[in-house]
Amino acid sequence: MEFFEDLVQSMDEAHAWEFLAQHKLGRIGFHMVDQVEVLPINYKVHNGRIYFRTAEGSKLLGILLNANVAFEVDEWSGDRAASVVVHGQCREIGENLADDVRNLIQPWIDYRKSHVMVIEATSISGRTFQLSGDHTGDS
Repeated sequence: MEFFEDLVQSMDEAHAWEFLAQHKLGRIGFHMVDQVEVLPINYKVHNGRIYFRTAEGSKLLGILLNANVAFEVDEWSGDRAASVVVHGQCREIGENLADDVRNLIQPWIDYRKSHVMVIEATSISGRTFQLSGDHTGDS
């Protein structure tokens, strides 16, 4: 029988940031009045921060009302999986800084997303998993 430590291993902070930098799609969790929303976003890691663009709407409103967010990225392939979770503060960045990073993040849909947002991490954790059983992606 395998030990838990053989099946689940923690990533150090540097590895967790490297993992995030290798991906483009994650999920942001934010407060929207009396509930928590989780939505997919495409993003870019740059200078130890997570940047994304958004349009007017509930995501922007929720973040402006409560800057506490969670951000998560995961992957799996064959018998291995990994996940990184970031907790932090999210805010819209000023136009002068926004111009520097705006072109790093290309929206996946042809829709004006003029608000450039940054997540400043207060904590980051990651894990890798040795999977068992059939993980073909079917539920």
